[in-house]
Amino acid sequence: MSSVATLMANEARSASRTKAMKIRGCNIAMTIAGSGRPAVLVHGFGASKYSWNRIVPTLQERFACHALDLPGFGDSVAPGGFDYSLETYADVLGELILHLRLENVALVSHSLGSAISLLAVIRNKDVRKRVTSMCIIDGICYPQIFPYFMSVLRVPGLAEVLQEVVPPKMQVRNILEFCYASDSLITDRQVEEYAKYVAKRSVREAMRKLARTIDQSQFEKYVRVYPTLDIETLLLWGREDRVVPVENGVKMGQALPRAKFVEFEACGHIPHEEQPELVISAMKALGGGRKA
Repeated sequence: MSSVATLMANEARSASRTKAMKIRGCNIAMTIAGSGRPAVLVHGFGASKYSWNRIVPTLQERFACHALDLPGFGDSVAPGGFDYSLETYADVLGELILHLRLENVALVSHSLGSAISLLAVIRNKDVRKRVTSMCIIDGICYPQIFPYFMSVLRVPGLAEVLQEVVPPKMQVRNILEFCYASDSLITDRQVEEYAKYVAKRSVREAMRKLARTIDQSQFEKYVRVYPTLDIETLLLWGREDRVVPVENGVKMGQALPRAKFVEFEACGHIPHEEQPELVISAMKALGGGRKA
């Protein structure tokens, strides 16, 4: 298991440049590190591009890592009247890939970011042509019970009060403790990095709006398409995930025609933060092409 000192050292090694672009009226913030085949990294609910800091320092030796903040989160600004549906997020992601003219893309995603990534390749044929492999980490791919922190955000009034009363650092630590298999791996720096965004009123609003807009009944029409996705896919799951059951990962592995499922012991919902070395090792199996 990774030590906290090793995890922090990995973060410190990352050298990246920042990039900003406008997609559908959204000011999208992104960091780019490394060179080679492009990898687009899509974070989960309430997170930011910082979520990838423990694996990018190594991945950048093989990939040009494009880690973005989804609209309304991190440093990305969503305009007034933005539609917080998963479909809109997917379309923004797809347009970003096309705007950057990326080819032979490795699409790496986590949690709700996986739902967004899957919809991006399902909804846009041009995007599907450019994505030659996917890495889904504890992804939300099927209808399921919402974790407690998303359920609370779906309750008008209660969510607003709790977000204002509970200090950002306390909110973040509470969620990380729920997501991690071992609290000992949570660092003060992590809490501070995530909390600085949760402290922003616009991010708290985006969390509420996204949580309330998700309609899980819409998943069914996309689930039926999974068997047609002829894309090499690596599924990485923490055995002790309390947010997305490991059974969902196994199910996804059976649905996708070119999937490989890898399960990590003593790991929760965020393997790339909890056990980054294992995630990096597993990702070495990620190839670069679609079957002819």
